[in-house]
Amino acid sequence: MNLLIMKNGKIFIKNFLKNLSLVCFSLVIIFVFGEILTRLLWRAEIISLDSIGPVNRSYIEELNDPDLLYVLKPNIDVTVREGFRVKTNDDGFREDKNYALVKDKDTYRIFVLGDSVSFGLGVNADETFPKILEKKLNQNSESLGYKKFEVINASVPAYHLLFYRNIYYRKVRKYHPDFLIIGYCFNDAQDTYYAYKYATGKSSGSAIRIPPFLKRLLRRSVFYVSVAHEVNKFRAVIRNRIELAGMKLPREDEKVPKIIPKKEETSGRRLEKDCSVNFFIIRNGLSGEGWGYIKNEEIKRYKDIAKNDNIGMLFVMFPTFVQLDDDYPCVQEEAGFKNLIESSGFHCLNLFSYYKGMNERDISIEAIHPNAKGHRIAADAIYAYMAENILRK
Repeated sequence: MNLLIMKNGKIFIKNFLKNLSLVCFSLVIIFVFGEILTRLLWRAEIISLDSIGPVNRSYIEELNDPDLLYVLKPNIDVTVREGFRVKTNDDGFREDKNYALVKDKDTYRIFVLGDSVSFGLGVNADETFPKILEKKLNQNSESLGYKKFEVINASVPAYHLLFYRNIYYRKVRKYHPDFLIIGYCFNDAQDTYYAYKYATGKSSGSAIRIPPFLKRLLRRSVFYVSVAHEVNKFRAVIRNRIELAGMKLPREDEKVPKIIPKKEETSGRRLEKDCSVNFFIIRNGLSGEGWGYIKNEEIKRYKDIAKNDNIGMLFVMFPTFVQLDDDYPCVQEEAGFKNLIESSGFHCLNLFSYYKGMNERDISIEAIHPNAKGHRIAADAIYAYMAENILRK
């Protein structure tokens, strides 16, 4: 009897190890074929970096530096799969020319620091608000008291307030700008906080402890990054639907707005999904930890820049492109951020009122980034504010 049990046990272990090996081998085959197909057919240009979402490897250069994980590649001219062109200068700014470190005395130099919104993801450089703003300023330069205006776009996709500040010290400061425009979006608060924890060693950059060698492999896998990105978007959709059904998920002590897409604007699955993803972004942007860090720490660093370098700043708040009407869910939060910025001695422009009443599809790409029309509206608003409150002598 014991011999029979031992024999059956050995057979069971043998079969278990055989099946386990088969499963592991199958997973490896699936991963390899998935990687090949993804690179050939879908997202061959996407790369993942710690603490951020997917970004495009065709114009992103990774740095081995926790304080600034990546920059735009210098001196490139590429057209990405989404159909827009990215051209950079020697310093990796999204510009088609280089600039002298010492500007002419009659030139007013403005740098734009921002994320994918200010960078102009999805549109060409001449369609972005920095270039439109530069054109408008130079058309009216005489009345504004300057001979020439330069508006230089130093924005990089997936950047946030911590990286804006670090890129300022590393690349922008040497150009002695007269003024900074900071493009602020609601995911900045949480992204900045996560990046701060990662840079200071308080976070590994991931909720799951992954061995370093495996992390390096996964960061280079287009298949893994793409699947992880879609899974996160799916989780956002599910969370949103639960919220809309009135079921509260456990969160911090924050009050979370409910975004209810209009029926006439959700005929397609794509927009419904995008609204859900945008809802997810808003929730993370309103996190207590992220907001607390911005309020208590990060804004102080910007005050130091303004004081030490004698430079003015305008924080431009881009709304989330969902429900741009009287039921817009972030009114109180935007008012709170605006009050924080203005009480810190900076200028602040909330663009919501300029987009209010418009259809999201007419002014945005996938309900997240402004399209060419959205950038024109932003440029007009920024020009009007600066001409009235900052430039006119």
